[in-house]
Amino acid sequence: MVKIKIPSTWRSACHSEAIVQVPPGSLLQVLQAAVELHPALGNCLFTPAGEVHPALNFFINQEHVRYLGGLQASAQEGDEIYIVPMITGGSQEMAASPCGR
Repeated sequence: MVKIKIPSTWRSACHSEAIVQVPPGSLLQVLQAAVELHPALGNCLFTPAGEVHPALNFFINQEHVRYLGGLQASAQEGDEIYIVPMITGGSQEMAASPCGR
């Protein structure tokens, strides 16, 4: 399994779990699998248009995915994915997010 480390401010979206485990695949497939397990994470990870939110950084085993192929980066058995939300300005849309972004 791949371990996704959930930011502390998002844990209410996944029943207070700090780590969500999903099968290996591309980063996009792994994120989608996490949303299947915890649908509320969808509001944290994806825009209303279904795109990965641009204010998020992803790391696989401490390597930024921009150097690994972006959303197509491969997450293998035993890998850890870190989600790092950028600090951004506030808006009504962001304030309404259950993830506190």
